[in-house]
Amino acid sequence: MKKIIILGFIVLQGVTALAQDKVKALQKKIDSLLTIDQLVQQEMIKSNKNGASTVQMDSLEHVKMETFNRHIPILKQIIAKYGLPTYSLVGVKSSDNFIVMVNHSVTDTKFQERVISLAQKEMKKRNISGQQIALLTDKMLISSGRKQIYGTQCGYDKDGNAFARDLQDPANVDEKRKLAGLTTLKEYLSFMTDLHKQMNKKN
Repeated sequence: MKKIIILGFIVLQGVTALAQDKVKALQKKIDSLLTIDQLVQQEMIKSNKNGASTVQMDSLEHVKMETFNRHIPILKQIIAKYGLPTYSLVGVKSSDNFIVMVNHSVTDTKFQERVISLAQKEMKKRNISGQQIALLTDKMLISSGRKQIYGTQCGYDKDGNAFARDLQDPANVDEKRKLAGLTTLKEYLSFMTDLHKQMNKKN
């Protein structure tokens, strides 16, 4: 009997170790993909600062979109194999990194909508970034010609003051933002206004 219990414990340890190895491999895969994702964008920022020509910038934009599009089937495969990468599955960093890349999957709004749908239950459990999902949701809605929910997508008036573009339900937006872990819309717009003016301040 003791031998059976010991054998069972050893097998359980092996399964746990294997699971941990799979999680680490998944974390590494997600984080590596984001590194590539970010490198492409950093190169664009660097080139723009160094006065790159329109042709050069267009070429880099093409590379960026190719990179984003190349990652989409990989992200889909991850979900098919492991489910949505939540905090409990891959940790905060890798989960956030995954959603950032879904956010960049602008050529596949159906995929974005699927991720948003999968994330709703996890948002309520605080098992995924509500802020990241709110941003993803609003960007997807605006890009597909619909009104946003959380007010994360801003426009700016002639004085540089931020305003929420095409908001679905202004009267209840703060309640929805709170559920997603966001500050009030007024606070957010004030922050975005200050940021916009600082970035566009003449030296």
